[in-house]
Parts: sequence; structure tokens; C-alpha cells
Amino acid sequence: MRRHCLAALAAAVALACFVPPAVASNHLLKIVEVFPGTVAQPNAQYVDLQLFEPNENLLSTLNVAIYDASDTFVTSFTFPANVPNAANFSKVLIATPEAEALFGVTADLAMTASLPLAGGAVCYGIGTFYYDCLSWGGFVDNPVDGATGTGTPYRAGTGLTKGQAVVCDITTGINPAALDANDCLDSAADHDCGDAQPLANPVGSTPGFLAANPPCPVCGDNATNPEVGEECDGTDDGACPGGCKLDCTCYPEQILLGKLVLVKDPQPGVDATLRKVVLKAKESASSSPLTGDPIAGGATLKISLSGTTGSSQTFTLPASAAYWTPLGSVGFKYKDSDLVNGPIKTLLYKKTGSGTFLLTVLAKGSGTVPLNLVPPNTGTEAQVSFIPGGGDRYCSAFGGAAGGTLDPDTNKTFKVKNPTAEGLCPP
Repeated sequence: MRRHCLAALAAAVALACFVPPAVASNHLLKIVEVFPGTVAQPNAQYVDLQLFEPNENLLSTLNVAIYDASDTFVTSFTFPANVPNAANFSKVLIATPEAEALFGVTADLAMTASLPLAGGAVCYGIGTFYYDCLSWGGFVDNPVDGATGTGTPYRAGTGLTKGQAVVCDITTGINPAALDANDCLDSAADHDCGDAQPLANPVGSTPGFLAANPPCPVCGDNATNPEVGEECDGTDDGACPGGCKLDCTCYPEQILLGKLVLVKDPQPGVDATLRKVVLKAKESASSSPLTGDPIAGGATLKISLSGTTGSSQTFTLPASAAYWTPLGSVGFKYKDSDLVNGPIKTLLYKKTGSGTFLLTVLAKGSGTVPLNLVPPNTGTEAQVSFIPGGGDRYCSAFGGAAGGTLDPDTNKTFKVKNPTAEGLCPP
């Protein structure tokens, strides 16, 4: 978190930054849950803090403050005394009387219903020096004062939703089993929609519970939810021309100019092990960046052939230094001479110092994982999509809108060379 400079000494003297005494055992807490009430009980609001080190329970005179979307102070609530439970991972509840009644809990600190739904922030600290802040909706950070260090606001487009809690996602930190100092840092990246589960501090206290209503959007439920940042979801990827990432956002597309595609099936319907695909994209002075690390994240390759007998196949290339070799800082090469992982024998992608981007693929039929791609007999277009682990989606097209020379175009051989335009990614 950024720390506020609190003491303006004089016009000719620089601002000095106030740092609270290091001996105070109260700074290792995070805001782990915020609840804006329900439709039926809009005032049933609460904020939950959590210790992520033991003996961080000396909260007397510390406060929880609320800011609106313009980072203007709304109100604050000050702890009159320390809380009793100093155990690691214990929680501290700040709640309205309506929330106490709804959840059957007793708050450690009372608050009024003051969370601005469309945009705002809540902070925990001493005075206006904050150890942790969480923002949402249309919140805009005032760099001079107010809530700070929140990162991108949670649900920047819509803000808080009645009936849904904002919860810290501990899986984004170093320790996925328990809260640590690397959790809850960025409001958008480190928080999710969740059920309301307020828990107070005293040992033996009973948590309340209320299932999210409406239910939280889920990445993978085949329903795009733009209000929580989803650009696509599962098979519902119409909003993503470049396809969907696992987090239901879109891959950035990098379109490369194709050079050559050759698909051969010497004995159609007789011997699939003789099939072969050669593909090459080459773009000089390319604006596409080199991204991804297939050694750590593997890669996905998709080749689609359109025409009378169209075919499409997706290949998964494993994450392993046994198959991937870095080409200095300019790219990576994949080699599977024995076709252990499928038909892809070699793949290379790199961007040279002169700016030329190159993508080459060689696929061969094998007896273990068949190569299903065959000449379209009469073909119209070939498209390729390549996604290295953690990287963008690289695509090339041959024929169709990309142009190029199609010859030969039979049931045994399909060849397109020298496209004149970049074309599109395969669907």
C-alpha cells in the first residue's frame, strides 16, 4: 500500500511521511470480505478483517473508513478497544445492527449502512494512514489523499451487487491454503464474488451465512457476464474473435502474414500414417510482440481446412524442457521426433532482431495419435491458431480473404502459397 504524507510543515518545507511505530501489533490485517446488504435488507452491511499473523489484535484507536467514488471521505468507525482473539487467521467483524440481526452475529465494531454501491472504497488503518484498502465500481484514486493502493477497482463497470459479498481470493497469493501478505492486494485481481459469511473475533464465535442471491457469475458456465469482467465464457465465445482464456477473458490476437501451407494424403482412406502438413507464416517488420513461455505453460495449436471435405484438429503440446528449447531471447522451438505427444513433429516461433516474425509447423501421421487433417478437395482456405503458454494468440490464413495461389487442390494434395493479406483466426 502507498503511505500518505501526513505532515505539511510549512510552505518552504517538504512534506514528511508519517510512519506509525513498528511495535504496534495491528498492521498485519487485510480486508477480506465486504457485504453491501440484500435487496430486502439493504442496511445489512458488514466488513470483515482477517489477521494473517498472530498477535495482531491491538486495534484500539484504529479505524475503518469509507470513501465514495471520487475518493472523498464518507465516514469512519473507530475501535474503542482491542479485540480478544489474537490467533492467526482469526477475523474481526465491523457490521451494522441490521447485519447482526440478519446473520445472528455480534460485531466487534458497529458501523452504519454507508457503503456506496456504484463506486467507493473501504480502508483499515490509523487515522488516514491505511494498511489496506479495497475499492470497487467507478472509484477513482485521488493521489493526494483518501483511499490508496487499491489497484484496479473490483467490478469497475458495475460496483457492488446487493446479495453478493466481495471476498478475498487467497488462491492468488503464494500460499493457496491460507491468507498471506501477497493476498488481497489488487481489488479486481485478488477478489471474487462470494457468499456472505461474516465471522466475529471472539474464540468460539459462530459465523453467519447467506448464499449469494443472485448467484455469483461463474467462469465456465457458458454465460458471459461482462459486469464482472468476463469477455467470453466456455463455448459462448462470440464476443472473443481470438477465443477465450481460462479466466473468461479474450486472447489478444496477433495476425501474421502466411507464406505456405501444404496438406498431403498420398493414400486417401487407406493409410493415414502417410499424411503430412507443412505450414509457414513469415511477416517482415511485424508489429506483433513475442509472448508466452511454452516451456512452463505448453501450447495449443489449431489448424482448420475449409472446402468440400473440410477438417479441423487441435493439438496440445506439453510444457516440458524435454520438447521445448529456447532460441535465446527471440523465440522457442518444439521437437518431438518420435511423435510421442501426437502428430506435431516440429514447431518454431520466433521474432528476429530485425523484426521478422516466423511460425513454422511440421505434422506427420502416426500410429498412436492420428493426423485427421486431409486435403479439402476442393479447398477454399486454411487457418492456423497458435497459443503459447501465457501468451497471445497467433494466427495466419491461407486462401479465402487472405488470398494466395491454390495449386494443386486435389484429394491428395492441397497447397496454398504467398497469401497477400493477413486474413483471420479460425473460429
